[in-house]
Amino acid sequence: MSNETDPDPGRIYRILGQLYLEPPSESTVSEVAAWANQWHGRASHGLSEEIAEPLGTLSEMDPGLVETIRAEYTRLFRGATNQPSPDPPYESLYREDTIYGSSTTAVRESYLQAGLDLTDEGESEPPDQLGIELQFVGELRSREAGGDEESRAQLQAFIEDHVGSWFDDFEDAVEEHDPHPFYGAVVSLTGALLRVEADRLDADWYHPKT
Repeated sequence: MSNETDPDPGRIYRILGQLYLEPPSESTVSEVAAWANQWHGRASHGLSEEIAEPLGTLSEMDPGLVETIRAEYTRLFRGATNQPSPDPPYESLYREDTIYGSSTTAVRESYLQAGLDLTDEGESEPPDQLGIELQFVGELRSREAGGDEESRAQLQAFIEDHVGSWFDDFEDAVEEHDPHPFYGAVVSLTGALLRVEADRLDADWYHPKT
C-alpha cells in the first residue's frame, strides 16, 4: 500500500478496526460509504480487484439499512443471537479455542513494547479482539510512514505472530455464515489489505488447511 491509495495508510486500519469494536450508527455507515467512495474514486486504476470490489460495495451502502447492519454486527462479531454465527473475532479463540489465552497475553505485550496500552482498565474487550489488533496495525503503519524503521519491524512481527496467524480462519468462518454485504465487504477489505502488508513486509502469512 502506498500514499497513492491513502495519504495516511494507518488511517485505513483505524477505520476498519472501529467497525469490529462496535455496531455502527447511521452516520457511521454514511461516513464509511463516503470514505470508500473517495478512496475508490481517487485510486481505482491502481487498486487490485480484491480491494476495489469491497470498496465499491461499501461506497454504495444505504445508511437507511443501519438497523439491519447493527443486528448483523451482533450476529457476526458477538455471537449473541439464536441464529448461526461464527466465533467472535478474538485471536485466542481461533488459535487456542479459549478466551484470554496465552496469545492474549502475548498480544498485549506487543502493544506495551511499542509504548502503547490499547486496553484501559475496566475495558470490556480483550486486547486480542480483531478491532484492537487492527488499530495497533494502524498505529505502527502510521509510524512507519513517518520514517520510524523500528515500527516497520514491529509490524512485520505482529503480522507474522498475531493477526496474520488467524485472520484467514476468521474470514472463512464469516463467509460460511452468509454475511450482510456491509460486513462481507468489511472483512474482505480487511483481509486484502493485511495480505498486501504481509507481501510488502515479506512477512509470513498463515493459510488455513483446506
